[in-house]
Amino acid sequence: IKDPVSHEALPTGVLTSGPIYPNSDSTAQQAPSTTLKTAANPNGVSFMEWSNSFARIMAHQGELIECLFSAYSTTTPALDGVEVFANTQDLYSGKPIKTLTRNLRLRRFFKPGTAEVAPGMLQPGELTQGLCAPWQNDYRECACYYWAASRPDYVNVEPGQDGLSHGDMWFAKKRTGSYIPDNRVDSRLWSYDDLFIAWQQHLRFIIRGRDSDES
Repeated sequence: IKDPVSHEALPTGVLTSGPIYPNSDSTAQQAPSTTLKTAANPNGVSFMEWSNSFARIMAHQGELIECLFSAYSTTTPALDGVEVFANTQDLYSGKPIKTLTRNLRLRRFFKPGTAEVAPGMLQPGELTQGLCAPWQNDYRECACYYWAASRPDYVNVEPGQDGLSHGDMWFAKKRTGSYIPDNRVDSRLWSYDDLFIAWQQHLRFIIRGRDSDES
């Protein structure tokens, strides 16, 4: 989608950069400005919430909006076997990625002058069908920068003599000072079922990055 005012394409993905994370297959060097690449994500791209792009064009309901689409068929490997890019230029060759441009009319999502969803826009249940239920699903699964998981991922962090930081995974059952990568079958971590049944017993309050009983 192009911004109706600036005419710039609104991205659906952004390049991700930062230090290597524990037990990662990242090929990036340990530097904050280096793109994080993995075997599954060779271009280091993180997807943005689709609603972020739509929020910027809500003021243009009922108007024609210029939209960009990939020119590649969904029946062939995406982008000739390369996973995804954050913009419309191949990061390696520098050549433009083929796209199609179409003008589409943006339907009126809200009743004029109100915050009420327009009749016929949504079927019963559609607005909430993508929300996690119960809340423990996204709270455990999503990383700390996502709204559904407003908590730190890495707690009780201390600098080590080896020049690296040492701390705990936030939902590790025992605090050992050794980070345990997320793995839903690792019995050292609280599982989804554990949190469904007794989250108030297992989760700890975190104050200034540390367990409350230690801060």
